[in-house]
Amino acid sequence: MREALRSFHMPGWQADGLIEDYAHYRRGEASDISSAVKDVTGLTPYSFSAFAHDYRDAFLNSGERNSQAWGPHQALSL
Repeated sequence: MREALRSFHMPGWQADGLIEDYAHYRRGEASDISSAVKDVTGLTPYSFSAFAHDYRDAFLNSGERNSQAWGPHQALSL
């Protein structure tokens, strides 16, 4: 895998770090669920599937930035 990443001109240190990240994921070390979204925003988090569905048009029309493309979950104004 390192050679494949390097063939796309990724620096060695970055390729090694990415491979290390994937090893953590494989071992389930990044599977904890945090309450941070609700703690910080006060909003109930939703699944990636729901996000992808709701923002489908924003991704398909990424060159067109209009309010209708962004879906029902608007970004928080901080």
